[in-house]
Amino acid sequence: MPAHELPSDVLALIVMTLTAEAALALGQCSWQMRVAVDDDLHWQHRLRERHEQVLAVFFEGKLPPMPLGFAKDFFFGFDESWLQLAQQYTGRLLLRMRVECELSCPRYY
Repeated sequence: MPAHELPSDVLALIVMTLTAEAALALGQCSWQMRVAVDDDLHWQHRLRERHEQVLAVFFEGKLPPMPLGFAKDFFFGFDESWLQLAQQYTGRLLLRMRVECELSCPRYY
C-alpha cells in the first residue's frame, strides 16, 4: 500500500515520530501528506513538548491563542515571540536571561 493511501490516523502517528523539519519535508511529497503535516493539533502538540517549561511558568500550562489554521507558523515563530506573548499574558515586564533562553530553546544564541 502506498504511503499516501494510509488512513489519516496512521499518517498522523507517522508525522509525530518525525522531527519538525522532517515533517515539513514529508508534507512536500503529496497532498495527503501535507494535510497530515499541516494539522493544527500536530503543531500544538509539538509546541507543548518543545516549550513545556515556558508554557507552565508564563501561560499557566495553556497554549497562547493562535489563529486557526496557522499552528505550524505559530510553532516556528514561538521561539522568537514567547517573551512578548508572556509579557502580554502576565502583564509583567520580563527580561530574557541567556541561561533561561538556552533551557527553553536549545537553538537560542
